[in-house]
Amino acid sequence: MQKSLDAGVLRSIEFFDGFLLRVLQEEFVEGSNETGLYGYYEVRVRANLGGLLDYEGAIALFLMERFPAERRFLHIGIGAGTTTSLLAAMGRRITGIEGDTNRAKLAAIVRNAVVRTWPSVEHRYRLIAGLFPEAVVPEADLADQNPVIFFTNFGAVLTADAEDRILDALPGYSDVVLDLALMGRVRSTEEQRADLAGRIESRGFHEGISVPAPSNAFYFHFVRRN
Repeated sequence: MQKSLDAGVLRSIEFFDGFLLRVLQEEFVEGSNETGLYGYYEVRVRANLGGLLDYEGAIALFLMERFPAERRFLHIGIGAGTTTSLLAAMGRRITGIEGDTNRAKLAAIVRNAVVRTWPSVEHRYRLIAGLFPEAVVPEADLADQNPVIFFTNFGAVLTADAEDRILDALPGYSDVVLDLALMGRVRSTEEQRADLAGRIESRGFHEGISVPAPSNAFYFHFVRRN
C-alpha cells in the first residue's frame, strides 16, 4: 500500500513523472486495449520513459503560471488523466472529462493512486466519463465557475456535427487552450490549423496566442471578446 506523502501540494514535476510511470506500469497488460493504455501510453511504459509526455509538463506549467490559483480548470479528453492529476496534485481545482470508456477507467485508477498519496486531491479533482459538451450539462455548476477549458491530444476523429457542437460550446468559457494540430482530427498543414483558428475566432474570440510547447505541438490560447 502506498504511503501518503501529502504535505500540501506537489512541488516536483519530475517526481510526479516517475510516480505516474509506476502507476501505469502496474496497469500494463501487453496486447490489451482494455487497460486504456493503447499505443499512446504503451510505448512509454515499455521503455520506462516516464508517465508524462513533454507537452503535458509544458501545458501544466503554462496554466499554472498564466492563471491565478483560484481559477478552476476543465480538461477535455484527459486520456489516462496524467495532466489532470498533475495539476490537481499541484494544488489546482480541476474537472476532467474522458469519452473513451477504457481510458476513463484508467483515469479513475490513476486518480485513486494520486489520492492515496496526496489525499487533498480528492476534493480538487472531479472525473466525468462522457463526451463534451453533453457531459457538462449535469454538472451545471461548472458554468458558474468560469473554468479555463483546455484540450490535450484531442485527435479522435469527430464528425463535422460533433466538431461544430464542441466549437459552439466554447463561447461559454472566457479562456480556451488547445492544440490546433490535434483538435477533433489531425491537422498537419498550416492552412488547416489556420482554418480552425479562424472558426474559433469567429465564435467571439480574440486572435489566438501561441503557447510555449514542444515543436511538434501547436497550442494556442484564445480569449473571449467581451
